[in-house]
Amino acid sequence: MAHIIRKTTGPHRGGIESTLKNFGTFVLIISILAAIAAFFISGEVTKDSTYDSWGEEGLSPFWLAASIWIPVQGFALFLFFNWTSQVVCLLKKIAGLPCGVEISEATPQISYSCSQCSQKVESYYRQCPACGAVLEGIVDEQENI
Repeated sequence: MAHIIRKTTGPHRGGIESTLKNFGTFVLIISILAAIAAFFISGEVTKDSTYDSWGEEGLSPFWLAASIWIPVQGFALFLFFNWTSQVVCLLKKIAGLPCGVEISEATPQISYSCSQCSQKVESYYRQCPACGAVLEGIVDEQENI
């Protein structure tokens, strides 16, 4: 008598998709630090500089705009790299390859196989189409070992 074996697989770590996601986070952090630096630079610019200034301390409109624009650009790149990693992961899933990041709102994959011949079956099968074994109930993969 055979059983249906339930196998649950989680995310695989590594691959280009993990690198893309990590690089996106790196770009976001660097852009925030650059924005802070640009804001402080805007206060150091004097009236004698080539840019228009506001007040005696010389708050430069260029550097103030840069301190706003840099994190906006960084966030856009962060989203781009994260979405690209999701696309790579989905393409790998379609090809049956392991993926290095979790897909948004993804649930673990559950597959079923015959305990006699390891042929993939559906959870409602009562007989294995490959070896003809009568399938009685579902057991988790760890219980079968």
